[in-house]
Amino acid sequence: MSGVPPVDAVFDVAAFMKVKAGPRTQALRVPALAAFFPEGADPVWTVRGLEGAEWAVVLEAEARARARHGIAGALSPDGDAVAAIRAAAGIPDPSAVPTFVQGVEYLVLGSVAPKCTHALAVKLSQLQPFVFFELVKTIKLLTGVGVDLGKSMPSGETAASV
Repeated sequence: MSGVPPVDAVFDVAAFMKVKAGPRTQALRVPALAAFFPEGADPVWTVRGLEGAEWAVVLEAEARARARHGIAGALSPDGDAVAAIRAAAGIPDPSAVPTFVQGVEYLVLGSVAPKCTHALAVKLSQLQPFVFFELVKTIKLLTGVGVDLGKSMPSGETAASV
């Protein structure tokens, strides 16, 4: 290791720590949802990349869904009641669809406009699964690219509140 310079000799830590950057965003046309936008408006859904802490929330989504799934089952041994509770709460069986559970979290956390709730994400996946997964795919890509170093955050806001 004698020929390798120390990391701080090639990486400017001070400059890195001073960076003010904003989330990388992308507007996606969603013509399949045009009926739900005002007449004449361009049907666009804007998403952004996630920060590290948000990504961790996505990665833990399956475990949280398993816990909610178990709670719903414990509330009532009656299978019909459990199914009704799960359906009302938008709780899919996480063991059957971990990718879906994470996709819902990606969409909730990464949607800029419109804002997306868990119920909206689940409904979108039911009515327009291709749109749902295209939005999720874009959020994943933006997350992988990282923040936009040329764009600063609006004053007083964090990426989670944008």
